[in-house]
Amino acid sequence: MRFVSSVAALLALLLVAVQPASAEKRLALVIGNSSYSGTAALANPTRDAELVADSLRAGGYAISHYRDLTASEMRAAIDAFIAEVGRAGPEALSVFFYSGHAARVAGENVLIPVDARRSSAANLRQQALRLNDYLRRIGETQATRNVVVLDASRANSFVANGQDTIGLARIDKDLLTKARTYVMFSAGPGRIAVDGEGGASTFSRAFAKHIRVLPRDLQTAFTRARTETASATDNKQVPILWHPRSAPVVEAADSAPPSKSIRPRLRSGDASSTVGETPQPRFPWPPPRASARYVIPRDIVLGDTTNATWGGVEARLVAALDSAGYFDRSVYFVPSGFAIVTRLERIDADGNPLAEDDRWPPVIGATGTFSLASYISRLFFAETGYYRVIAFIAAPRAFVEGREPPTGPEATEWVRSGLNAVPPEARNLHYSDDFTLTALIYEFRHEGGGVGAELLLPGRLPGRAHLERGRIITMLSN
Repeated sequence: MRFVSSVAALLALLLVAVQPASAEKRLALVIGNSSYSGTAALANPTRDAELVADSLRAGGYAISHYRDLTASEMRAAIDAFIAEVGRAGPEALSVFFYSGHAARVAGENVLIPVDARRSSAANLRQQALRLNDYLRRIGETQATRNVVVLDASRANSFVANGQDTIGLARIDKDLLTKARTYVMFSAGPGRIAVDGEGGASTFSRAFAKHIRVLPRDLQTAFTRARTETASATDNKQVPILWHPRSAPVVEAADSAPPSKSIRPRLRSGDASSTVGETPQPRFPWPPPRASARYVIPRDIVLGDTTNATWGGVEARLVAALDSAGYFDRSVYFVPSGFAIVTRLERIDADGNPLAEDDRWPPVIGATGTFSLASYISRLFFAETGYYRVIAFIAAPRAFVEGREPPTGPEATEWVRSGLNAVPPEARNLHYSDDFTLTALIYEFRHEGGGVGAELLLPGRLPGRAHLERGRIITMLSN
């Protein structure tokens, strides 16, 4: 074992205005296992760990960074880290990053130490460290903000028959909820990650880059790393995020289960919609009353594409949103159509997005029993100013907005409750001539003084002006 660094410090860093300035304690355990005695050495994990540790350290985390740990050393490092998190109490934000070999054995994920030997599945479970055990133990602490990042989606030869060892297994969402933990994989379940070039994996390099910029917002950092990784690998590797309330919130596109049906059954009176036989989230209908709206011209929506399908329109809109910096969004169904909703952002008095570090309020964390809506209502509107959520509605008929506007927590919850993409079963549905793409803008103002955020009705700007300020129209027109 080589212990790279251990820093124990109380970080006087501001998370949000409603918390004391010295409240949050950022703690990280980073392990990179490369030099395996039972198989060929891995080229990237130690470098992966170095990059991530450096970025977390720059973001104010107290780092415990190790490389090439045996089973006993891994257990000791994890024991010490969990004890440190426990001492930090509810103010702790804990991050556990691991790069190396892992395996799915009997439906569970195990992290493999460097002294593990090829054996039966039962023996490997004894040699390795079970991820579920870590999740249970971190859940027993008072920490309310926990993250696990695994760059370990590899094929390995540690299990004698090899049947269960390709990639990683799905995460039990009930366990995540109890552990109050987000789990991030560098590739989808049962998939293998790309090693990349330059001594570090494609995912770890991207993740380290983005957490250096956004140390307070690991979910957005992951979303950006996911987009960058998928692009760099031609979608051969799509990272995945498992959410403690409804895992996964960012699902790998190629891991979706097949469906027997093609045409979605969409009825406005249903509590939920379905694609094939799988229930899908549905946007409130009729849509809540908005601050402003804008019907995007069809020639801008379709551009030069001849692929007038749901998937084609989604791809153009997503590309424009990515280019404009809206990496975090969710997809819903509406009667005979779909909706794409952006994450809540902070804007200035003229409707322009704030600088990147201030634009996206942090989303990871909760207090007590995990309730995202109450957490968001407590944090997102802690700072005074203006906020914006944009819902793009693609539907074949005109609609009238409802009379009741959404509350701030409801609007912020939208982006957490939907899908990450239009399901494969719906992508080839025809985007017919009667379809329109309407942007509904929900603009909130918070003036402080103990008063909650209010929806501006009408808004301060026309709908198109909001899209121009956010650079969405510009990107969509390119």
